[in-house]
Amino acid sequence: MKKIVSWCIVLTIAFGLMFTPNSNYPVYAGGLNDSIFEDIVGHWAQEYIEKFYGRKWVVGYEDGLFRPDRYVTRAEFTAMVVHIFKGEIKPGDSVFSDVIENDWFYDVVNYANSEGLIKGYEDGTFRPRNNMSRQDAAVLVSNLFDVDFFTGAQEYKFTDEDTFPEYSYQSIKNLASHEIVKGYPDGTFRPSNLITRAEAVRMLDVVLKYIEIPSPEIPEAPPVTPSPDTTSTSTPTPTPTPGNTSNGNKGVSKSTPKATPVPEILDIDLKPVKVNIADTMTDPQTLQISGRAIVEIENGGNDPVKKTFEVTIFEDTNLSGGYDKNDNILGVKKVRDSVYGASINVSVEVKGTVLFRDNPLYAFVDSRDVVVETNEQNNQLISNAGCENKPSVGSFDPVLEWKWDTSEVFPNSINVLMTPVIMDMDGDTIPDVVFGSTESTGGNQVEVGILRAISGDSGKEIFSVTDSVYRINVAFSIAAADIDIDGKPEIIACDTTGQTLIAFENDGTFKWRSPQLQSINWGAPSIADIDNDGVPEIIIGNQVLNSDGTIRWTGTGGKGGKAFGSSGPLSFAVNIDMDDELEIICGNTVYKADGSILWQNNGLYDGHNAVANFDDDLYPEIVLVGNGYLWLLEHDGEVKWGPVTIPGGGRGGPPTVADFDNDGKVEIGVAAAARYTVFNDDGTVLWSSVTQDKSSNVTGSSVFDFEGDGSYEVVYRDELKLRIYSGMDGTILFEIPMSSCTWYEYPLVADVDSDGNAEIIVVANNNCGYGIQRGVYVFGDANDTWVNTCKVWNQHAYSITNINSDGTIPSKSINNWEIFNNFRCNQSIDALACVDLTMSYLRITPTDDSYTLTARIGNAGTLYAPKGVNVSFYSSPLTAEEQNSDETRELIATAIMENQINPGEFKDISVVLQRQLSGNHVIYAVVDDGSGHGMVREIDETNNTTKCEFSFDSGSYTPTPTSTPMPTPTDESVQIKDIDPAEAFDLIKNTLDEEIVILDVRTLQEFEEGHIENAINADVNSDLFNDMISSLDKNKVYLVYCASGTRSIKAANMMKEKGFHEIYNLNGGITRWKNDGFQVTE
Repeated sequence: MKKIVSWCIVLTIAFGLMFTPNSNYPVYAGGLNDSIFEDIVGHWAQEYIEKFYGRKWVVGYEDGLFRPDRYVTRAEFTAMVVHIFKGEIKPGDSVFSDVIENDWFYDVVNYANSEGLIKGYEDGTFRPRNNMSRQDAAVLVSNLFDVDFFTGAQEYKFTDEDTFPEYSYQSIKNLASHEIVKGYPDGTFRPSNLITRAEAVRMLDVVLKYIEIPSPEIPEAPPVTPSPDTTSTSTPTPTPTPGNTSNGNKGVSKSTPKATPVPEILDIDLKPVKVNIADTMTDPQTLQISGRAIVEIENGGNDPVKKTFEVTIFEDTNLSGGYDKNDNILGVKKVRDSVYGASINVSVEVKGTVLFRDNPLYAFVDSRDVVVETNEQNNQLISNAGCENKPSVGSFDPVLEWKWDTSEVFPNSINVLMTPVIMDMDGDTIPDVVFGSTESTGGNQVEVGILRAISGDSGKEIFSVTDSVYRINVAFSIAAADIDIDGKPEIIACDTTGQTLIAFENDGTFKWRSPQLQSINWGAPSIADIDNDGVPEIIIGNQVLNSDGTIRWTGTGGKGGKAFGSSGPLSFAVNIDMDDELEIICGNTVYKADGSILWQNNGLYDGHNAVANFDDDLYPEIVLVGNGYLWLLEHDGEVKWGPVTIPGGGRGGPPTVADFDNDGKVEIGVAAAARYTVFNDDGTVLWSSVTQDKSSNVTGSSVFDFEGDGSYEVVYRDELKLRIYSGMDGTILFEIPMSSCTWYEYPLVADVDSDGNAEIIVVANNNCGYGIQRGVYVFGDANDTWVNTCKVWNQHAYSITNINSDGTIPSKSINNWEIFNNFRCNQSIDALACVDLTMSYLRITPTDDSYTLTARIGNAGTLYAPKGVNVSFYSSPLTAEEQNSDETRELIATAIMENQINPGEFKDISVVLQRQLSGNHVIYAVVDDGSGHGMVREIDETNNTTKCEFSFDSGSYTPTPTSTPMPTPTDESVQIKDIDPAEAFDLIKNTLDEEIVILDVRTLQEFEEGHIENAINADVNSDLFNDMISSLDKNKVYLVYCASGTRSIKAANMMKEKGFHEIYNLNGGITRWKNDGFQVTE
């Protein structure tokens, strides 16, 4: 059986190392692709493929697929056998008219012919691009190795063996006698069918019964397909072969060969740029969708597409953000277009059942991955991409949404002096405002008070820490983050000594108290993972504490403060030198993560910092404000410019950095004693506005684009007023009395009530007698038109990327200046993102003595919908006189959305009907008012209502939703296309061989008398026809013909019923084909 051993190795390599023109390279298991293949799950050959994969006999492609049903061409199969088992190739002259010198397979085909391994056709062609049939594979193996072991074996008979051509008969019978090849369940072998990778693996598995396979040397993985900017041809790389044992047959030896030349690689990049589902309609009760999706597709490459590709429309049912096997396919369309020079629009018919009304749909271009692209990551797009809800021009109208200025707990402790933090402390998805309050009306560095937390949507109190042992210094701003990795945030404050930090759990429970620190009055801590070990550290001035409150190190340089002697540190951590560790920015000093000094500029004052990139180089710059002066420093401490005197006198507060005037460059905002000033990136003044801060003159500001129009606004509060300026020129857009004796506090901008809109959070106190306002104030827009933003602000030195949305600290922080390039600012998350609440699938079910109303609320937008949205149920009697007008509606039940709904999600909400109804009624379910005046500003207010007719006498309604609709994949509606011979010829010519099947449905006798080249035969009137076509790939292109067109229509309709996607019927059949001058072959 030595000859079979050789054959096993041949097929293992031939089918496992297939170099396929215009496709991804396969790679060896354990090499570039180390995972099992998702496309073999449930496949009939899964067991065998996994077995061979485990033994490293077969490989997959670098995209993670095995492609078990992929066919191989005659040239590919021949080339692989020759290159692996032959030494130096000595091709003879070409004897085939279709194998020319420029073809990549020229040498190997002619060499195989000269060795007697292959033969061509009678017309002098080899047809190298035709797919390899089952019979040709058997013949090639027999010719190559002289396999002949029929004697003594049990003959196997096929029901169609009388149809075997003479040239392949004996080869098929030889292999079948040892069960190395098998037929189909109906007893046929179907010699004209094409051979696949899966069939090759199965054949090998049978061979293993007869022989003991030696452990072959595993060849190296072939080179990875490059992604060129322009069309190129990759360089072939020799592929080692397993072992060096000669089989002694026809000179076949296993020496190191040359690799198969790789065909041209095209520069193609298909991507959807718009998915329009306006022409689809979803029944709000049955959730059945129908209509068409229009997908605009462009090619970002420099070459035309030469293959037929598919566009699939699907619903992302598991919210994975892309297609997977669990998703709901709603439509598929084959596209035959070069997509070259201009975008194309593809109309895809969709039908099926969706999860909720108006759920966005995805388009997946080249979903079967037949086109090799330079970028395979941009082939999917959701229909609501780019959804925008633009505020009306001139709609900037701040109003007070709520305030906290009274309390039943320590009712006199209402003055708030610090910058608060914004974070969800109790896990209800609504951010909370955490701060300290005092009853003192003084202006000292240490003011004793209590820690409080209130809900961001109403000001409702969550906790107050009243135990006198755990009082805090409320002039010291706090910080919050999950420092002990328990999934809940902790709060870091300063105790009443002004020299010790005190930590609290998320519910206000005492956690720890630090040792005595250097003077930290009036300062604020920051939190970062400075050593990237997954556990955060706490930074205060020139000291770093571990997460348990112990001191990690104390620096010997600047402290990042000194606004009042040695007080007021506001240090923080960033990766200033772009290495692998964070550094601590402390005024005129930068510390390494271990506490050693990276650099210190003793020629500058200590002071307050911000960090941003001002010159578009690799490194950020450091802003320094100290003792009334402003500097801009390079990352290494060298002075870029400054000192610049800050207008208005006084010390100067912590700087804010943002693109105030939307000119593409960042500016610096600094508050002083009598002015708020914005400086250009070169230190000149952009604008300056009169203010009053005689108290501390170290307050700060926030900058935000509230309307999403590119024009930023500046939010600042001094001793007397809260003001909002135009970032462009300092024009006052809004002002309102808001008093404070001033410490380090400044207004914040965050989505504090989780409604999808930004709010302003500002504190007030009547200390020093500057006004009467006290407590916490939250301002929003009167029309709810402000854009969305983050729902967290965790520390004074906030920079967006320093904290995750769940309160955890990044183990390796992203540099803010590489994304947002701002400091002490918040940013919109897709500024004009939209919410679209939809109502559907209303059900009415009887309970013991009433009914339960259930409706489905979905979010078809791109922004979360907040919890707390109202849901209303109405009833309208259905009588001859009252045809269900709005005037007859009566409110019968209400509910509240208890959780926020993220984009693509839905929630079923139920309420028990508390009243008795009789007769026929129309029941309505409405989410968020449905008139445009609800809690949420939506992109579409027309889909907020659904209804059904219900008889409370009989307990029935129409239509009847019997159960929760589940998505079921559906196929595109198929139209059989009639084409004439010329069109059929073009179809064959312009479709790659592996993508088209020419199906001759006449009798075998008619077929042998003459047929279209490459056609396969399946008699439509045979009892076996259904079985025959069941084995075919339904996703290929099929050209069906008979003698005149009658039988082919019958066959095409049968194929349509079985789910074939693209069927062409040849008008007039082969008779007209010949009459029109097109050739046939026997």
